[in-house]
Amino acid sequence: MALMYRILSLQKTVEPMYFYIHTVFGFHAVLLMSLYGTTWLLSGSWLAGILSAAFYIFNNADTTRVWFSIAGRESWAFPFWYMQMFLLTVFFHPNLHRNLKVVTVVLLCICTFCFTLTWQFAQFALLLQAMTLFGCAVLDVIPAKKIRQVWLIQAGSLLAVCVCQFFNKMVLCSLVLSFIPSAMLTIAFKEQFLTRRSLPSQLAGLVLNVILVMMSMLLFNKIIKRPQLAYHAISAAVFGCLAVSTKRFKYLWTPHMCVLAAAGVADFEAWKILLKKLHIDLSEAKALPTTLEEVKQRNAFHDPDTVQLMEWIKKETPATAAFTGSMQLMAGVKLCTGRPITNHPHYEDRDLRIRTKQLYQIYGRRHPKEVHAILKAHGTRYIIVENSICYERGQVHGVGCRLRDLVDMSNHHVVEGGIRGPKDHPAAHPRFCHAVQSGAPQYRIYFTVVFQNKTFRTYKVS
Repeated sequence: MALMYRILSLQKTVEPMYFYIHTVFGFHAVLLMSLYGTTWLLSGSWLAGILSAAFYIFNNADTTRVWFSIAGRESWAFPFWYMQMFLLTVFFHPNLHRNLKVVTVVLLCICTFCFTLTWQFAQFALLLQAMTLFGCAVLDVIPAKKIRQVWLIQAGSLLAVCVCQFFNKMVLCSLVLSFIPSAMLTIAFKEQFLTRRSLPSQLAGLVLNVILVMMSMLLFNKIIKRPQLAYHAISAAVFGCLAVSTKRFKYLWTPHMCVLAAAGVADFEAWKILLKKLHIDLSEAKALPTTLEEVKQRNAFHDPDTVQLMEWIKKETPATAAFTGSMQLMAGVKLCTGRPITNHPHYEDRDLRIRTKQLYQIYGRRHPKEVHAILKAHGTRYIIVENSICYERGQVHGVGCRLRDLVDMSNHHVVEGGIRGPKDHPAAHPRFCHAVQSGAPQYRIYFTVVFQNKTFRTYKVS
């Protein structure tokens, strides 16, 4: 995006912050179009596509966080995920034209790579997707050849991201890269040595109980003729299980349910059983007034302390001065001011995690000389202390989960108000972010306050 911003010569007309905001919202418009297209392909009805988009909008509190977390990495990643979902729906069509298949595979590679690059938890989503595909291959719902191609796209995307992230070992050690070769060998063994049997017979051969066999006879006899629907149904079930335990994965699961709900309501066979029109009218009557009321709302960004800090940084500090602070604040400093930052908010790299752990000693109980040595080693010119972190009382995060508590634990210091561990000992020094405010001589020789308001305190490192 930064390259596009420079190539298109937008520096004079659009500020970087607004360029990124408009881009994120544009991507989410593509996300909505992907849901529309996926539902249309599954149901054969364009009306179902509109219905899935309406479900997504009506349930926006559960389908997306982009309206209050624009800068989140998932705000960039999820549009690529649902574009990939649409492309997989096209790819799994039983009568796909050869030329369209080539185009679909190329776009699948691009979307999978971008999704993996922009979200640190993408490897877990891809693992669940790979497991879903494995289930489809075992049940002969989707041709194994197509599933192997998708697995290779996943593995290739992860390896490419590993290279782009300077050979990040976390990507190489991901579970999905271990699962894919094992799954491919298992499917190859099945094709080579096992005779082809009917679906109920295959399920009976597995260590599953009679209930699963009965369900398969009732459900899969219909689903096996529609491989795209089979994939989405299994995928939604898998992600639904994960959404119960992890909030951020809820936003991966609920759009799946919007698609399946709309496809189910508009399915021509379901029309014989369900009172579809009544269902749609009731949904509209319940959700439309709330949605129209939300559209009328006009919210404005109001954070004067942060704006004041960013304006001060741009006007009063050199363009090459490096800043240290919390990762979320450093993301704003980098975006709004362009100043170098010492701890980048992409913490899924081992070296970056170690660096951030060291720099977070500004919230620990260490001697000012030790903190100064750490900051100088990383080239810090200014540190920004957030009062919300330094003086947090535990209403939002309980004792033991606050940032300063985590720093104390890593230093084996007794956590304030917490349980003492076997290796913990009382800290010999006061908390740095508290004590530096006093301006005592042992702090003043290393740190000079240059800016402060109700939320932030900025110190220059001597």
